[in-house]
Amino acid sequence: MQNENRQCQNCKNDFTIESEDFVFYEKIKVPPPTFCPKCRLVRRLASRNERTLYKRKCDLCKKDTISIYSLENSCPVYCLPCYDGDNWNPLDFGLDYDLDQNFFVTLGKVFNTVPHPAVDVRSSTDCDYTNHCSNSKNCYLSFGVSTAENTFYSTQAHFSKDIFDGDFVFKGDSLYDNVNCHESFQVFYSVYTNSCLDSYFLYDCMGCSNCFGCANLRNKEYHIFNKPYSKEEYQKFIEEINLGSRSTVDKIKKEFQEFLLKQPVRFAHIRHSVDSTGDNLEGSKNAKFCFGTRDGVEDCKYCAIAGLSLKDSYDIYAGGIKSELAYECVSFMGNSNVHFSKQVRESVGVQYSELCLNCHDLFGCFGLKNKKYCIFNKQYTKEEYEEIVPKLIEFSKNNPCEVGGKKYSFGEFFPTEDSTFSYNETIAQEFFPLNKEEALKRRYKWLEEKDRNYVVTQKASDLPDDINDVTESILKEVIACEHEGECIHKCTTAFRITSTELEFYKKHKIPLPSICPNCRYFERLSKRSELSLYDRQCMCSKNHPDHHGQCEVVFKTAYGPNRPEILYCEKCYQQEVY
Repeated sequence: MQNENRQCQNCKNDFTIESEDFVFYEKIKVPPPTFCPKCRLVRRLASRNERTLYKRKCDLCKKDTISIYSLENSCPVYCLPCYDGDNWNPLDFGLDYDLDQNFFVTLGKVFNTVPHPAVDVRSSTDCDYTNHCSNSKNCYLSFGVSTAENTFYSTQAHFSKDIFDGDFVFKGDSLYDNVNCHESFQVFYSVYTNSCLDSYFLYDCMGCSNCFGCANLRNKEYHIFNKPYSKEEYQKFIEEINLGSRSTVDKIKKEFQEFLLKQPVRFAHIRHSVDSTGDNLEGSKNAKFCFGTRDGVEDCKYCAIAGLSLKDSYDIYAGGIKSELAYECVSFMGNSNVHFSKQVRESVGVQYSELCLNCHDLFGCFGLKNKKYCIFNKQYTKEEYEEIVPKLIEFSKNNPCEVGGKKYSFGEFFPTEDSTFSYNETIAQEFFPLNKEEALKRRYKWLEEKDRNYVVTQKASDLPDDINDVTESILKEVIACEHEGECIHKCTTAFRITSTELEFYKKHKIPLPSICPNCRYFERLSKRSELSLYDRQCMCSKNHPDHHGQCEVVFKTAYGPNRPEILYCEKCYQQEVY
């Protein structure tokens, strides 16, 4: 089958379905998509509230709990002890199927009536203010973390400990204010580091130790702004610069950014991968248009934040771990042939379902465990299931329902217009932000920010500049965020310092933050590349073995055309690595 151009029914832009895509869709027996890859990604992201937490009461035991569901959300919400308890049965909320009705209608009714867990926290202790957290200990306001300990204000931190303000950290220890930092120890204020230690302000460095303000270094030590120094000179510099001072750190951050704008940047951060396109890929093979994949991702397309032996899958966000033949899924592991689903684990043959564990052959189910042959949370025999589901699918194909001016039938992920969450609660707002007017025009939900009646006891401007001047009395203060809610970063307007983080700041001579965790998160978010690819040309104009003057190599990169970085192709970049 040849490539085919189609028009996205959402954004109306043209997109291409390639011959290899048709082969995949035929293999898993789903129709080709009617949304373009970007709109499919936004649709998946708009179904996931990762970082927005609320206080509310459990609808079963009536006790206070922390939840990702606001009070305005109509679905029933149970605290984790109640949700995991034996006092309710998700099959009691089952609905009959209707062969004369598009299944999306019944699907919405099921998902709005079955109780939801307040948060997704599994096998963890002292992790009350987290979400999508597993096998972790003492984590706070951290999201998408696993096997983490003492991790605060971080996202996607795995197999790590003592991580503060870090995003996409893997096997890290004692890190602060880092993005995409792997297998590193005592690294601070850095982006794209691998196997580094005892360093500050690094960008795209590997195997480095005792380096400061450096970019594109490999296996170096005692360097300052890419220049070598003796051990004694370096140590003297670190002792005299006083990194415990906020004003000093702010000045260095500015100097480092100016330095980086003069350094070449590789067009894509891809390591140990073959036949792959995207950004932040490691250990991937034939991964196309993928972002943040690692450790055995193979024959996959349009996937983000995926890894650990994910194979032969399309359109995934936050999933993997020995899964295959997955399509249009969010947050899953250990699955085979799971499509159009969220938070399904260790299951086979599941479609249009959410929060199901160790199941097979489900259609339109929510919250089931150890079940098989269920439709809309009702039990059927194998023979009944195999007879009914094809009829539901066929009716849907022939009679699509209209949501927000778009037609939905079998083969589409859950409509954003019917998402459990408001658009500005989800991670779609982080990567593809809309204002209220734009969201409502698209018929997406929008949640108004509530007034925060914090009694501020300490202005950010009055905080001690030097961490050495901070006493334990700071633990009693409610500190006003420096942004005062005037930014677009979902500012909480105030924050507190915990004893664990104060101990960390003191130990590593880090000044107190002057802005709230949300504002700090969005500042780090600006350092990450986009979840989109652009066609751009190498900006190298030096004389290299492969070219004299302007390099003519064209590549796909996650750095948009308006970004200020000096982008180099892989060959030109390797000529500049120190």
